[in-house]
Amino acid sequence: MDDPKHHRANRGIFGVRQSKKRPMMFSFTPVRGDEWPTSSDDSDQDFDINNCSKANYSDDGSDSTKHLKKGKQQKRKKSKKSKKERKTQSRKLKIKRRKVQSSSGDDGEPETTRHDDTSDKTSWSHLPTLILQKIFYYGVADGGAVPFLLRMSKVSRTWRDVATRPKLWKKVNLDSSTVKVKESKRFTGLTWLINNRFSKLENLNICNWSKLNQSTFENIVKECPSLKRLVLSGCIKLGSSSLEQITNGLSNLEALDISSITLPGKTLNPSGLSRFLEVRGGALQELNLSNNKISSWPGVFSPILKHENSMPHLRHLDLSNCLTFSSSLTVFPVESFQSACPNLEVLSLAGCDVVGSKVEQDLKESSCGFPRLEQLSFPVSSQVQRSSSLQQDLVQRILKTSVNLQLLDIRGRTSFTPEFAQNLPCTGVEYLYIGNCDETIIPLCTKWGHSLKTLHMPDISMKGDVTIASVLPSMTKLENLDLAGTDIDDSVVRLVFDSCPSLDEINLTRCRNIQRGIKQTFKGQRLKELAEKMTLTS
Repeated sequence: MDDPKHHRANRGIFGVRQSKKRPMMFSFTPVRGDEWPTSSDDSDQDFDINNCSKANYSDDGSDSTKHLKKGKQQKRKKSKKSKKERKTQSRKLKIKRRKVQSSSGDDGEPETTRHDDTSDKTSWSHLPTLILQKIFYYGVADGGAVPFLLRMSKVSRTWRDVATRPKLWKKVNLDSSTVKVKESKRFTGLTWLINNRFSKLENLNICNWSKLNQSTFENIVKECPSLKRLVLSGCIKLGSSSLEQITNGLSNLEALDISSITLPGKTLNPSGLSRFLEVRGGALQELNLSNNKISSWPGVFSPILKHENSMPHLRHLDLSNCLTFSSSLTVFPVESFQSACPNLEVLSLAGCDVVGSKVEQDLKESSCGFPRLEQLSFPVSSQVQRSSSLQQDLVQRILKTSVNLQLLDIRGRTSFTPEFAQNLPCTGVEYLYIGNCDETIIPLCTKWGHSLKTLHMPDISMKGDVTIASVLPSMTKLENLDLAGTDIDDSVVRLVFDSCPSLDEINLTRCRNIQRGIKQTFKGQRLKELAEKMTLTS
């Protein structure tokens, strides 16, 4: 008979026969060692030590090997399941989860508060195209279609279909200072946009495209017949034929900006500009010719100045720094412009050394003026010194009937007489920029102090603090005050804080009579701290 101790040594501590090749006693991984026979736990409850025999634990380990083979076969069958069955099972689970979520929505908890990534994705993918188009419309309202729609088109096919609709491509801003594109790819991208997206374009800004050539511009005019606003500022390579193309091809144009397009030593094409004004001037609302050289103002504007109300819709006219080769004064036909552009709201003559044309007194009195004018910008550099009487006469003729004037900029102009303020019909000016008008500043501030929000009067020499102090109490709406280079002292600064509760910014640079440490610009919280400091030291 065999020794039972010998059998127990061969079987191991769990009663399973050991293998010499795999000496590990027990492991849950069949590959690494002998696995314990898989069986139900119910038999353990009826276990009787008396029924144990050698047959139950034979030396050959036949029972254990049978159980191991069955376990391996079952695992192989499980691994043979196809991928389709797994997918169908996952789909069924998702459907069950959705049903559970929909049924659990009746427990009083709103469904919007339940966070589920799958539901969020499905909601955005199934969003109606009309709603998505409305969202995109608000996205392009301010900044334009580029780069917003280009980014949205990369999200999904549905978003791309909506983002490529021509209705959304009505405003495009391709200013070189805002759109960072390599020079080599700039024109290829512009050509692609022109041919694929610009069929219903209405507003195009290609400012500072210094290398924009004539052929590309011809393609713009040809493919964008619905253009209403065109900005070509800084496009210095456009030839004289560009104005002819605009005149013949853009019949719906309402606003044109061709500022800074002339090279040094060259002028704007007077015949092309005059023909453009004659043909398209009746529909124009904005015209910007600033920073260009013009051979002669009468030669350019003569077609529109011959007839009354020839540009009835013009609202904005910018002739800033429109210089001529002549060293003499440029004559500005005030009454003729008032007759041709009666609805003008913004007039800019900054840097222009101009005087009013000589007309009879009857024509001056019968002129309609600019009744809707709101902004007049007429500053000049301090190097230009002209007769104050001519400049004052020109401003008074321009503002003859401008009762709604809100902004007046006459910086750099020589001293006007105190009667200048009395002769102006406007009573509610909010923004006043003045300089070198020592005798006029107090009458103007007295007349408009109740409505002023911004007052810039740097480098004005005042005879005494009493003059400006007498005007400050009426400036209750003042928000921005520039006193740089004036001879005010600390008492005037305290009076400013006491009289102007709405003040948000003050410039005290180069003021020699005030204490050290406050000769700078104060704004926001720093301004409040300065006001508290001046109040404590009073």
